[in-house]
Amino acid sequence: MELADSRVKYIEAGDASSACVLFDSNVYLWGSGMNGRLGNGNTESVLRPTRSKELDGKQVIGITKGTNNTFAILDTFQVFGFGSSRGGKLGFLLAKGKNYELPRLVISLDAYEIFQIAAGPFHTILLTLDGNLLSMGNSKDGKLGYELLIEI
Repeated sequence: MELADSRVKYIEAGDASSACVLFDSNVYLWGSGMNGRLGNGNTESVLRPTRSKELDGKQVIGITKGTNNTFAILDTFQVFGFGSSRGGKLGFLLAKGKNYELPRLVISLDAYEIFQIAAGPFHTILLTLDGNLLSMGNSKDGKLGYELLIEI
C-alpha cells in the first residue's frame, strides 16, 4: 500500500471519495472519479490511495471533499477546486455546471485568505483567516446566508 510508511496530517471523506494530506504536503485521493472529483484528469474510479501528481509542488495544508467536488487549501491560503461546479459551488466565474477534471485556482477568492472550507451538495461556505464567512453556490432556502461571491 502506497501510504504504509507515510505520516498523514489531515483526512477528509466526501460523497463516494476520500483524501488525505501528508506531513510533506503530498495529497492522496481515492474513490469515485465521477465529475472529476479526484482531480486527476479523468472520471475513472481509483481503488487505492493515489498521490495527486496535479497538486505536486503545492504546499497543501487542507483538503475538503464535497458532493462531486474537492477543494485544496494551500499554505498561501489560496484555493484550488475541481469536480462539479453545479450551481456555482466551486466559485468559478461563468462555470455553468461544468465539470473540472483538473485542479484549478479559484481566482474569485484571490482577495481572501481562506482558512477552512465546508462543502455541501449545492453550496460552499468558506472561513477566512480573519474570521469572516463567505459563501458560494445555490442560494435556495437561504443556505448561503452570507456575502454572495458567485451564484450561477
